[in-house]
Amino acid sequence: MSVAENDKRYITVEEDFSFAKMISARKKDLNYLWKFKIRILIIGLIGGALGAVMAYLWPVTYTAKLTFVVEEGKSGGGGLLSSLAGQMGFDIGGLTGGTSGVLAGDNVLQLLTSQKMLKQTLLTPLDSGGKYTLADKYADAYKLKADWKDLKTNVKKETIMFPPDTRNYSRLQDSLLHEMIRKLAEKELSVSKPDKKLGFFALTATLKNEELASLICTRLIDEATRFYIETKTKRLRTNVNRFQSRADSIGRLLN
Repeated sequence: MSVAENDKRYITVEEDFSFAKMISARKKDLNYLWKFKIRILIIGLIGGALGAVMAYLWPVTYTAKLTFVVEEGKSGGGGLLSSLAGQMGFDIGGLTGGTSGVLAGDNVLQLLTSQKMLKQTLLTPLDSGGKYTLADKYADAYKLKADWKDLKTNVKKETIMFPPDTRNYSRLQDSLLHEMIRKLAEKELSVSKPDKKLGFFALTATLKNEELASLICTRLIDEATRFYIETKTKRLRTNVNRFQSRADSIGRLLN
């Protein structure tokens, strides 16, 4: 038998499309699946239960990210100038353009997660009212205040609040505030330097409350900026006070 005859023998004819046949085929598929309805139901229930457990153990979180830059000036001949001024009783180390101490290089990474910065941030008022702070917002977001009422040390079973003024804080308030700071620093806040060659830093906060994550990022940068300005101008204020003291002394001598 030739090849051509063999090809003609196996030529197939495409069947016409029929809705009736398609519906019949789908019914067969459904009937087949229906035989295993118990297994399918059990697998569905197990999958739903696992999904619910995972949703409970890994709740929805919100991440706020803020990028900032720390400019480090070069002092050049500032070292000699600072030495000469020091012999005359003045400190101009902070005026020569250099960045030193806690503000130098990667020290910013530790500064932003320090207990001092985080405490000042959490104790900032949430709104213009001034009584409700970010610490209170944090406790409400994580539903901590209900648990704190049952603490043995909370004898009065009162709601724990965190006003900005800490002078009248009880030992319990202080302990709970530091526990929030510890959790925030270790698990929910991170500071990184994406490019080691550049002065850019990235601050990231991941929390259960969207507004709280955003506010902690912005308020923390505000507190760090205020600390930066105070540190850079501290020596200038010291020199001004020294000039004022000497001027007063000369004025008294002239009088």
